[in-house]
Amino acid sequence: MIVMKFRIAIVLSLTVVFFAGAAAGWAYGRKENSSRAQHPPPRQEDMQKRVVEGLQRDLELSPEQIAKMEPIIVETWSKIGELQKTTGRQIREMVRSQHLRFKEFLSDTQWAKLQELDARRSKRHGGGTNGPGSFPGGRPPSGGPRD
Repeated sequence: MIVMKFRIAIVLSLTVVFFAGAAAGWAYGRKENSSRAQHPPPRQEDMQKRVVEGLQRDLELSPEQIAKMEPIIVETWSKIGELQKTTGRQIREMVRSQHLRFKEFLSDTQWAKLQELDARRSKRHGGGTNGPGSFPGGRPPSGGPRD
Protein backbone atom coordinates (compact mmCIF):
# COMPACT_ATOMS: atom_id res chain seq x y z
CA MET A 1 0.00 0.00 0.00
CA ILE A 2 2.78 2.44 0.92
CA VAL A 3 4.74 1.46 -2.20
CA MET A 4 1.66 2.15 -4.34
CA LYS A 5 1.19 5.63 -2.79
CA PHE A 6 4.89 6.32 -3.33
CA ARG A 7 4.64 5.36 -7.02
CA ILE A 8 1.55 7.52 -7.48
CA ALA A 9 3.35 10.45 -5.83
CA ILE A 10 6.34 10.00 -8.17
CA VAL A 11 4.14 9.81 -11.26
CA LEU A 12 2.18 12.90 -10.20
CA SER A 13 5.39 14.80 -9.45
CA LEU A 14 6.88 13.94 -12.83
CA THR A 15 3.63 14.92 -14.55
CA VAL A 16 3.62 18.31 -12.80
CA VAL A 17 7.27 18.88 -13.75
CA PHE A 18 6.56 17.89 -17.37
CA PHE A 19 3.61 20.25 -17.71
CA ALA A 20 5.49 23.09 -16.00
CA GLY A 21 8.33 22.65 -18.49
CA ALA A 22 5.90 22.51 -21.40
CA ALA A 23 4.18 25.71 -20.24
CA ALA A 24 7.52 27.48 -19.78
CA GLY A 25 8.67 26.38 -23.25
CA TRP A 26 5.42 27.54 -24.80
CA ALA A 27 5.67 30.95 -23.10
CA TYR A 28 9.32 31.36 -24.12
CA GLY A 29 8.51 30.43 -27.73
CA ARG A 30 5.72 33.00 -27.91
CA LYS A 31 8.01 35.67 -26.45
CA GLU A 32 10.81 34.89 -28.93
CA ASN A 33 8.47 34.89 -31.94
CA SER A 34 6.91 38.14 -30.79
CA SER A 35 10.24 39.92 -30.31
CA ARG A 36 11.54 38.63 -33.65
CA ALA A 37 8.50 40.05 -35.44
CA GLN A 38 9.05 43.47 -33.84
CA HIS A 39 12.63 43.82 -35.09
CA PRO A 40 13.03 44.10 -38.85
CA PRO A 41 16.20 42.75 -40.44
CA PRO A 42 19.16 45.14 -40.39
CA ARG A 43 19.67 47.47 -43.32
CA GLN A 44 22.78 47.21 -45.49
CA GLU A 45 24.10 50.55 -44.19
CA ASP A 46 23.68 49.39 -40.59
CA MET A 47 25.58 46.18 -41.30
CA GLN A 48 28.40 48.12 -42.95
CA LYS A 49 28.60 50.42 -39.94
CA ARG A 50 28.69 47.44 -37.56
CA VAL A 51 31.51 45.85 -39.51
CA VAL A 52 33.55 49.07 -39.47
CA GLU A 53 32.91 49.62 -35.76
CA GLY A 54 33.74 46.02 -34.91
CA LEU A 55 36.99 46.05 -36.87
CA GLN A 56 37.94 49.43 -35.46
CA ARG A 57 37.34 48.23 -31.91
CA ASP A 58 38.88 44.76 -32.25
CA LEU A 59 41.89 45.74 -34.36
CA GLU A 60 42.41 49.22 -32.93
CA LEU A 61 42.50 50.73 -36.41
CA SER A 62 43.78 54.20 -37.14
CA PRO A 63 41.52 56.71 -38.95
CA GLU A 64 43.69 56.27 -42.06
CA GLN A 65 43.18 52.50 -42.02
CA ILE A 66 39.44 52.92 -41.58
CA ALA A 67 39.32 55.38 -44.49
CA LYS A 68 41.01 52.79 -46.72
CA MET A 69 38.85 49.90 -45.51
CA GLU A 70 35.41 51.56 -45.65
CA PRO A 71 35.10 51.59 -49.47
CA ILE A 72 35.99 47.89 -49.55
CA ILE A 73 33.36 47.13 -46.91
CA VAL A 74 30.72 49.16 -48.78
CA GLU A 75 31.54 47.34 -52.03
CA THR A 76 31.42 43.94 -50.33
CA TRP A 77 28.08 44.57 -48.65
CA SER A 78 26.62 45.87 -51.90
CA LYS A 79 27.61 42.59 -53.54
CA ILE A 80 26.19 40.65 -50.60
CA GLY A 81 22.89 42.54 -51.01
CA GLU A 82 22.74 41.65 -54.71
CA LEU A 83 23.58 38.03 -53.93
CA GLN A 84 20.78 37.93 -51.36
CA LYS A 85 18.30 39.24 -53.93
CA THR A 86 19.35 36.63 -56.49
CA THR A 87 19.47 33.81 -53.98
CA GLY A 88 16.12 34.81 -52.48
CA ARG A 89 14.49 34.74 -55.92
CA GLN A 90 16.03 31.33 -56.66
CA ILE A 91 14.85 29.92 -53.33
CA ARG A 92 11.31 31.25 -53.84
CA GLU A 93 11.22 29.74 -57.34
CA MET A 94 12.42 26.36 -56.06
CA VAL A 95 9.75 26.33 -53.33
CA ARG A 96 7.08 27.35 -55.86
CA SER A 97 8.18 24.53 -58.17
CA GLN A 98 8.11 22.07 -55.28
CA HIS A 99 4.57 23.11 -54.36
CA LEU A 100 3.40 22.75 -57.96
CA ARG A 101 4.68 19.17 -57.86
CA PHE A 102 2.68 18.59 -54.66
CA LYS A 103 -0.53 19.76 -56.35
CA GLU A 104 -1.11 16.50 -58.22
CA PHE A 105 -1.68 14.53 -55.02
CA LEU A 106 -3.25 17.18 -52.77
CA SER A 107 -6.99 17.66 -52.45
CA ASP A 108 -8.45 20.99 -53.56
CA THR A 109 -8.82 21.96 -49.90
CA GLN A 110 -5.21 21.06 -49.11
CA TRP A 111 -3.97 22.93 -52.19
CA ALA A 112 -5.93 26.04 -51.18
CA LYS A 113 -4.52 25.79 -47.65
CA LEU A 114 -0.95 25.47 -49.01
CA GLN A 115 -1.45 28.56 -51.15
CA GLU A 116 -2.82 30.42 -48.11
CA LEU A 117 0.22 29.38 -46.05
CA ASP A 118 2.54 30.56 -48.84
CA ALA A 119 0.78 33.93 -49.02
CA ARG A 120 1.03 34.34 -45.25
CA ARG A 121 4.74 33.44 -45.27
CA SER A 122 5.41 35.83 -48.13
CA LYS A 123 3.63 38.65 -46.31
CA ARG A 124 5.58 37.93 -43.11
CA HIS A 125 8.85 38.18 -45.03
CA GLY A 126 8.06 41.50 -46.69
CA GLY A 127 6.40 40.15 -49.79
CA GLY A 128 9.10 37.58 -50.28
CA THR A 129 11.86 39.98 -51.23
CA ASN A 130 15.24 39.88 -49.63
CA GLY A 131 16.63 43.31 -50.26
CA PRO A 132 20.09 44.45 -49.30
CA GLY A 133 20.62 44.08 -45.59
CA SER A 134 17.79 41.58 -45.12
CA PHE A 135 18.21 37.88 -44.67
CA PRO A 136 15.94 34.94 -45.51
CA GLY A 137 14.11 34.11 -42.31
CA GLY A 138 14.90 37.54 -40.90
CA ARG A 139 18.22 36.52 -39.35
CA PRO A 140 21.79 36.93 -40.51
CA PRO A 141 23.58 33.68 -41.28
CA SER A 142 25.53 32.22 -38.36
CA GLY A 143 29.06 33.49 -38.15
CA GLY A 144 28.14 36.84 -39.68
CA PRO A 145 28.95 40.20 -38.11
CA ARG A 146 26.73 40.83 -35.10
CA ASP A 147 28.47 43.28 -32.79
